[in-house]
Order: sequence, then structure tokens, then C-alpha cells
Amino acid sequence: MRRFTVCFGSLAEMPSWLFARLVSSSFYLSHDIRRDVVLSLVFLEEGLAIRLVGGKLRHVHVDEQSLSGIYRKAVSAMERGARRRVHWGIYVSEAKRELKASGYRVVTGKGCSGSLEVPQPHTFYFSCGHGREEVCLSPRQRPVDAAIAVLNVALDRQEQGRRPLP
Repeated sequence: MRRFTVCFGSLAEMPSWLFARLVSSSFYLSHDIRRDVVLSLVFLEEGLAIRLVGGKLRHVHVDEQSLSGIYRKAVSAMERGARRRVHWGIYVSEAKRELKASGYRVVTGKGCSGSLEVPQPHTFYFSCGHGREEVCLSPRQRPVDAAIAVLNVALDRQEQGRRPLP
């Protein structure tokens, strides 16, 4: 199981195009979706999170227009303060729940080496701080959606017994 948690200061910091890119980089394979992934988008100001569970996702298509519709449903639920399922495999819940697990804070940029060995369980935090152990992905700064994609590829390679990062 892989868990990606991305923190935002507020809902206004996440436009629909970023939601679409985060979902795409977290779940989509060329022929299917990753069933073993949970993506949590935490909004600190609102105290709420959008949680997407790969094993339960249904009718979630790769195009940005479809994902924008799902994004609007989730935002609408958050604005009403609802804590419920908004689509198959997509839930709005309390942010505290999503921040409880221990894991690794992902770092990209200066000082990162090219090696990556991550023990189980795979829980990664982006922009959440919390003083967790750090995982360095690349010496170049990357946007969060690209970092998730690189991390997925590296973990796939590691699980196959290959070097995670070539």
C-alpha cells in the first residue's frame, strides 16, 4: 500500500488542473489504475481532506474535464462542511485523520542523492513538515505531481528487485 499525502494551506491553493495532475500521477498506469494507492489532499485552514482510495475508485477517467467535475463535487462537499463519500472511492473527511500516520517527508532539490531505498509501509508527505524522515528524490526541484510520478516509478522498480532510480 502506498499513501501520498499532499498538504495545502487552504482550498484556494489547489486549482482543478492541479487536482487532475495529482490524481493522474498517483493512480494511472497505461492500462489500468493503481489499486494499492491512497491519495489524501489536506487543507489545513479548512481542517478537511479529500481522500482517494485506488481500490474503490470507479468512473474516474484520465481527462482533465472529467476530473474537474469530481473536483467540483469534492469542493462543494467541503464548502458545506460535509464529511462523506462524494464519488466512488473519493471521500471528504477530517484532516487530522490523514495526518496521523508516520511516514516520510519527500524532498526534491539541492542536497538530494540519486539513491532511493524506502522500507515498508510506503507513506509519503508532501509540504506537510511534521519532522518525519526525509526521502530525497532528485537533485532538481520538481512539482508535487512530477515527484509522485517519479516516486511511483522508483517504488515499482524497487518492488521488482531493480535499482529504484537509474
